[in-house]
Amino acid sequence: MQVLKEAKRHLTADEVYDIVKKRVSHISLGTVYRNLEMLVETGQASKIDLGEGKRRFDSRTDRHHHFRCLRCGRVYNVPYFPLDDIKSKVLKGATFKITDMQVVLEGICETCLEKEKGGKRKKLSEKGLDETQKNVLQVLSRLEKPAGNREIAQAAGLDGKEVTKTLKALKSKGLVNSPVRCKYAATKSGKLEALNNLKRR
Repeated sequence: MQVLKEAKRHLTADEVYDIVKKRVSHISLGTVYRNLEMLVETGQASKIDLGEGKRRFDSRTDRHHHFRCLRCGRVYNVPYFPLDDIKSKVLKGATFKITDMQVVLEGICETCLEKEKGGKRKKLSEKGLDETQKNVLQVLSRLEKPAGNREIAQAAGLDGKEVTKTLKALKSKGLVNSPVRCKYAATKSGKLEALNNLKRR
């Protein structure tokens, strides 16, 4: 709960685990998952599904919506607007019984727009990936389903610690996600980047 309150963004369970692990070294990922779910069930935190293949958690539990930047992936809070607006303007008298809604607006945030105007934003290919990151991304792009650390390590010819570090870097770039607990897959951007890397070779 303290980590969620201190966070200036909406954290995934893996991100919460990485932070808590530094404070409580013996804690497991499963424990973090269970406690996050308990906080949600008891109304102390909220869970957000933005269609990214991963859920985010927030200490803010009042009604509000979200905006997700398609450039940097950052999620912003948006003021709540009444459900009546949706009923009257969109559903037009349909007899659905609506109990809740979650609205996610998508676009480009102010920070990314400023970077684009100033010519500061660089394409991922310009920033480049190191050879280990390219290797892991190629492995994930070839697999038909999410894979665990050990499977990725064997296919990439790397040790587990190196794979863990590489996956974390690729996740921060939006190239890898974790659709299944403790398993990883390349995102659409990741598959595209892997394809571009092959072409550049």
